Amino acid sequence: MDTRLTVAVSVPRNENLSKRQRRFLVDLRRRIEEAGLRILPDLDPGASLDDRIRKIQNCHGVVVMVLEQWQARRLYRNRERKLVFPSEFSHMYAVMANVTRRPLFLLREKTVAERGAFRKGSRFSILDLPASLAPDWLDSSDFQLAFGKWVEQVKQCHHVFLGYSSRSRNTAKLLQTFLTEELQLRVLDWHDFQPGEAIWSSIERAERVTNCGLFLFMADDKVARGSKPRDNVVYEAGYFAGAKGPTRSIIVRERRATVPTDLGGILYLTLSHRANIAPITAGLRRYFSEMLGA
Repeated sequence: MDTRLTVAVSVPRNENLSKRQRRFLVDLRRRIEEAGLRILPDLDPGASLDDRIRKIQNCHGVVVMVLEQWQARRLYRNRERKLVFPSEFSHMYAVMANVTRRPLFLLREKTVAERGAFRKGSRFSILDLPASLAPDWLDSSDFQLAFGKWVEQVKQCHHVFLGYSSRSRNTAKLLQTFLTEELQLRVLDWHDFQPGEAIWSSIERAERVTNCGLFLFMADDKVARGSKPRDNVVYEAGYFAGAKGPTRSIIVRERRATVPTDLGGILYLTLSHRANIAPITAGLRRYFSEMLGA
């Protein structure tokens, strides 16, 4: 299981790059991996927009290379003026990263027209590349400062959000120990929510900085037909399932706890005894291995 935090790198297809662009990209990828991050594989050229958005949602940071790809001119006025454009996917990935609030690192060749998402005054912070695209520029203070800030933002992310009630704290501690020590995952515990922060803002932030959610549905509250989990935990699980899709949530359900029918499609692992999580560790290992490999 590769537990490095993941990065999506948007760059034109290799056959559409110049030699100097290819050389620069090789060295940039190496710097990203040396920072302890994993670069996600490129999607097929025919991948759908949904597939591209899902890739951004499931990573922890985005790099967009705004490189020379097209030369154009106006049809009706200033026809003598030529403009250099990047791939249209550069605009798409920059906007998707912004909408999903993923840490974004933009590198632009100076010859590329400042249009669309890359206009001056836009909300994106853009680092201009040297005309030579010399790899040794990656050792410059300009790059190191901007790159370091971005890496720091990425490393504030986690693999999994752990949601549970106060009554389930002992079981949650057992699960957190297994996840962090056995699986080497980065866990965001709901107790890490900032004091005074609105619950909605906390859950929204937790969803944004994690790959998935793990929720404990324990028999905490008595109802007419048995026992049910706390409402706040059900709410958090529902929010994650809606924002990330049902495959990005997993529920550990105490045997006596009732489960809301509206959360169908989410994977459940049944826990017989709160003090013994051994029977479900294989299921957890399999789930996270598949999820992180996606």
